[in-house]
Amino acid sequence: MPRLAVVAAAQSLLVVAGTARAELPARCVRTSACDARVASGGLVIERDDGSRLRVGRTARLVCSAWSSGVRAPSLHLLVGDPHRVRPLWTVSVVRSSLRRRRTFRFPTDVIDDRPRGLVFFADDPASHNELSSQVERASGSVTVVRARCSPRPEVTLRVRAHLGSEFFDRPGARIEGRIRIRGRAAA
Repeated sequence: MPRLAVVAAAQSLLVVAGTARAELPARCVRTSACDARVASGGLVIERDDGSRLRVGRTARLVCSAWSSGVRAPSLHLLVGDPHRVRPLWTVSVVRSSLRRRRTFRFPTDVIDDRPRGLVFFADDPASHNELSSQVERASGSVTVVRARCSPRPEVTLRVRAHLGSEFFDRPGARIEGRIRIRGRAAA
């Protein structure tokens, strides 16, 4: 049975039929403006059976609106290669939420037309699973240690969480670690 389309992380990612592809602003698609790199650390994503998701170190980091229809200034991060059927993860956070707090507990409840807070999503194509901070079985937290949009985008996250599956019959995954992502300097 084909999966339903799931919009995750607003402009950063669209998951359709289990395959992830980037839905980044045009300037990110046509140029390398949103290219980023994992500067240090990493996250361990472990399935319930003890096996790990192997996510590449390719990254995209962009400060933009939450989505094309919602103007809330946000920071979107995608780690992994969205053009291949491989594991990847995304985090989107509304920038005004960072003024009130830096630690976001799961499960999160982000409403797309009035977003607040943070959404964490992981795609696990090998096990046909999609993991989210927005499902009831999610727990733990993400701390945004550092986030800035200019002159050079950067985000540092500390994660100790369990993401629940978006499918009722699938297990979740444990995520732990600290990671720093640096984007390109603004032109």
